[in-house]
Amino acid sequence: MHKNETTLLQIWQQYVGFINTPDLLLNQILVPYPNFELTPRAIKPDDLSEAFLNDLQKQAYLGKRAEIFLKHFLQIDEKADLLSFSLQVIKNKQTLGEFDFLWKYENQYLHTELVYKQYIFIKGLGKDELSSWVGPNKKDFLHLKLKKLNHKQFPLLFNDTTEKLLEEKFGLKATDFQQKLCFKAQLYVHFKEEQIEFTGVNSSAIVGKWYYFEEFKKQNFDAFQFALIPKQDWPVFPQDAKWVKWFSFPEISSKISKAIQEKRSVKLWMKTSEELQQLFVVFS
Repeated sequence: MHKNETTLLQIWQQYVGFINTPDLLLNQILVPYPNFELTPRAIKPDDLSEAFLNDLQKQAYLGKRAEIFLKHFLQIDEKADLLSFSLQVIKNKQTLGEFDFLWKYENQYLHTELVYKQYIFIKGLGKDELSSWVGPNKKDFLHLKLKKLNHKQFPLLFNDTTEKLLEEKFGLKATDFQQKLCFKAQLYVHFKEEQIEFTGVNSSAIVGKWYYFEEFKKQNFDAFQFALIPKQDWPVFPQDAKWVKWFSFPEISSKISKAIQEKRSVKLWMKTSEELQQLFVVFS
C-alpha cells in the first residue's frame, strides 16, 4: 500500500471512528438541550474531497478535526444546508464567543455545538461522580465543560449582539433556531474498578481501561503486542489499521517512559490472542 493510500485510509478511519463514537449524555439532566444524533451513513474513502483533506491538513488539534468531520458530514447531506461554521460573535473588537454550526435541516433551523472528548474516571478525584471525569492529562474536566456549555455557549444565541448578527447575516432571529448538543466521548475506567452504574453519562461510551504507569509495568502482558496511538488516531476503533506498528510489552514500556516522565499520558492498543483492546497509561 502506497503512502498516500495509507494516509487516506487512516483519515477515513478517523472520520468513521468519530461518527461512530457514542453520545456521552443519556438525558437532559446535565445539559438541558437535546442530543443531536448523527445518523450513521456509509462513508467511503472516495467520498473525501480535496478541500476536506486540505482543511484537515491545517488542523492538528483533535477537537478541530472533529469539527471538520462534522462539517463534511453535513455538507454531503442533501437535506442539510450549512449556514455557517465557527461563526464568531464580536462586540467592540472583543470576541464574545462562537457558534460551531448554524444550519438548516429541511424546514428547521439549528444551532449545534460539538464536543469530542476522551475522559478517564478517577474515583474520588472530585466531590462527586461528575467531577471525577477528566481528560487523560488531568486538565480537562467534564463538569467544567458542561458548565461552559450551559452558562456561556448556548445562552450566547440570545445575546443582543448575536441577535443583530443573525438579522444582518441571515435575516433570522434567535428564536428561529433549535439548539442541540453533539457531545461524543470515549470513556475509560481504572482497570481495578468494578462495574459502575454512572448517572447521566452513557455507559456504552466506556471503551477501555486505564493504568498508572507503575501499575502497567507490573501487568502480565508479555504475550501481548502494543501500538502507540497518536492523538489524531484516538477516534479510531481498533480495526484493520494497517499503518499501525506493533511492539512487545518491554518495547512499549520503554517507549512510553519519556512521555510519562513529561507528564503526558499515552493511548495504546493491546492485541491479545482474542481481541484488540484500547487503554490509557497515565502519569501519577
